[in-house]
Amino acid sequence: MDKPYRNLVREVAYSQYAVRDQNTILGLLWSFLNPLLMMAVLFAYFRMNAGRDVKHYAVFLLLGMIHYTHFSNSTSTAMNVLVVSAQLTRHAILPKEVLVIGSVLATSVEFVVSMLVCVAVACFTGISVSWAMLGLPFIVVLQLLFVMWVSFLLSSGRVFVKDLSHVYQVLLRLLFFATPIFYATQFLENPLAQQLVRFNPLAGLIGLSRNAVIDGHLFPVNVFLTLAVIHAVALWVAFRWFKRCEPSFAEYV
Repeated sequence: MDKPYRNLVREVAYSQYAVRDQNTILGLLWSFLNPLLMMAVLFAYFRMNAGRDVKHYAVFLLLGMIHYTHFSNSTSTAMNVLVVSAQLTRHAILPKEVLVIGSVLATSVEFVVSMLVCVAVACFTGISVSWAMLGLPFIVVLQLLFVMWVSFLLSSGRVFVKDLSHVYQVLLRLLFFATPIFYATQFLENPLAQQLVRFNPLAGLIGLSRNAVIDGHLFPVNVFLTLAVIHAVALWVAFRWFKRCEPSFAEYV
């Protein structure tokens, strides 16, 4: 991407980040309160069942909620960005991917800060600081790649399928229960359910973060490279599809 468009991405990201919570009393704090409140509810209800054999269950829950909340918020916002910014989509002469990338970056600032807060909470609750925590920035990169390619597919699809946003909300609810956020994979007794979790990209990223923070185990380099290549290829395919659909965006938004 050319330098002028990189500057435009920064400005789009900043503007969306600045205006999102400007009319609320707590503003940016809502971004951290949401996963914290959900963690508290899930902790109260599932600690003695799904979390009975999970060590440091509160941090276990918090990491899952942070990853899921970022994925849910980022993809939902990016999916609608071309429609919400219809004037720019129709009339502005700029690569439309700028709007999608800026939208994802705007929500990803909170994800990075939330991960730092989670590490602080982990240390406060008795989890020892380990070198494995230095792997968290690489996990953040994988999450951003994952969110980006999903966002490109959703944003291009939303232009042509008006009901996609409603369908996607249902799919997000299903994803919440199909991802080991408040339970460990071992809690599932059905082999098919365990296989579905195993091939769930979000579940894999959550597992990497939990291993690094709670267990102090850094993922092998080959695992990171394999996941990076998979998500990079998926991003390339999604981006090419987005660019193929781009000439029709102005007609349908």
